[in-house]
Amino acid sequence: VREPIADYLREVGYEVLEAGDAHEAIDLVDGTGHVDLVFTDVRMPGELDGLGLARWVRVHRPELPVLLTSGYYGTGWLGERLERDVRVIQKPYTQDEVLFQIKRLLRAPQVEATPEPLPTAI
Repeated sequence: VREPIADYLREVGYEVLEAGDAHEAIDLVDGTGHVDLVFTDVRMPGELDGLGLARWVRVHRPELPVLLTSGYYGTGWLGERLERDVRVIQKPYTQDEVLFQIKRLLRAPQVEATPEPLPTAI
């Protein structure tokens, strides 16, 4: 699922860094000079899922927009677990929907705030 949307975003002019799991994504966000947005699925391989990645971003890079995707959003369980300022796009999505949300998040002013301690996910 990651490859087609990454290819599409490159085609429309974005530089895309890809990660196979949340820890790899954290390394990319921490190690690169500049990342403008994190787009991740809630379900990811490994011990840390997309919600955990969003929590990490909120603590370490609170100015960085996060866009989550999930096929389970409609069940209501995800809404209770979202961090502040994290947006969700429900699967199945179109490439144009993702592009619209990314453009919207990149245009929106980001809130500069001191992150609050986050609860541990179980």
